[in-house]
Amino acid sequence: MKKLVSIFKTSAVVAMTTVAMLTISCNKTEQQQQSSDPGEILYIQGSKVPEDMSPDSLGNSFLADYLPQCLNSVAGHDEKDTIWGKFFGRSIDTLHVEARKVQTDDTTSNMEYYVVSSRKGIPEVKLYAAAHRKPKLVFEGDLDGNGTDEWGYLNTGVSSQWRTYRVFTWHNKQWRYLVKSDRLETAEWFRCSGNEIVEKGNKKGYVKINYGIGTIDDGRVLDTVVKATFTKIKD
Repeated sequence: MKKLVSIFKTSAVVAMTTVAMLTISCNKTEQQQQSSDPGEILYIQGSKVPEDMSPDSLGNSFLADYLPQCLNSVAGHDEKDTIWGKFFGRSIDTLHVEARKVQTDDTTSNMEYYVVSSRKGIPEVKLYAAAHRKPKLVFEGDLDGNGTDEWGYLNTGVSSQWRTYRVFTWHNKQWRYLVKSDRLETAEWFRCSGNEIVEKGNKKGYVKINYGIGTIDDGRVLDTVVKATFTKIKD
């Protein structure tokens, strides 16, 4: 009986201690709450998570919910089905993704995706994508400073973590890649980092590329400035 009473007393002390700790945690002063730098982040499995979430508080359920968002997407991009911009000069035009069902044989069909312009006579661009994994468009603005806006998209897939980001520009009356670079090949942890992949260059005719090196355990984000190549689309 004495042992039983001792166990109850111990349990009560533990419970009261837990409640006290929770109360102290919930009643931080405003100064204490603002003392941490909101810009700091933790990278868990290459993912961007709030500073106040420690690795111990993250389980498989978090990773399962978060990481798939970056499988075919970039956390630092504003990805849309339709975008607006001065892609051909001064006037505002729209570009949108159009899905088309294609019959591959008598019993099988597939989905293909194209970028279509609101302006007549502009050629379509076929997108690299897995069936039923519709790519999204990203309005990039005038990256190289030549007066026309660029756009990009990330190819989609159902396997592998690697995806290529392609940036397009209207040049010599045709769509071309603004730049062609191996650094546009992206790993999933980098796409979850919150960084944009390309940005405006530091002078006209140049583009900044942000890229990751390493793995999800020791990855680093670097950047480089490259000259716009206006590469013809052959792939």
